[in-house]
Amino acid sequence: MKQHTVWMLLGLGFILYVAAVYVIGFEGRVALAIHFARFAVGVTVLAIYIPSVPHIFSTVPAPGRDYLITGIILTWLSNDAFSLWNEAGRLWGVDTSVFTNPVAGFLSLVVLTGGLFHIVAPSIPKRGRRLVAVSLGLISSTLLVFVAPMFR
Repeated sequence: MKQHTVWMLLGLGFILYVAAVYVIGFEGRVALAIHFARFAVGVTVLAIYIPSVPHIFSTVPAPGRDYLITGIILTWLSNDAFSLWNEAGRLWGVDTSVFTNPVAGFLSLVVLTGGLFHIVAPSIPKRGRRLVAVSLGLISSTLLVFVAPMFR
């Protein structure tokens, strides 16, 4: 994809968001529309990548391709599941917060796992490897600050 196309799509998304918030105000309808649009994009991404799953288990390994496909599928599958979970919680009056609900916490863990598959794909540039080190440092410090005190 050409660079100007990426900037055009990012700009269009931002302009639509600002216009919706300015015209309608940030009410539940705008958030709900964004929520369903995100779900639709996720379904589309899954429809594109799920047929590639048999290639992951083929006899000819291709770690770069396999890791990226696995990461994409895990990330978007959990993103869509999280969207459905939030809607179910909204309709049924259930708290779907990541902090209090084990299902939401599990889905966040699946997103994290999908992101790690993206990160460990062999095709990431050296600059990305430095960012991996920073990310692992942030993860470690987060665990030390928030989880370690629970075991005292």
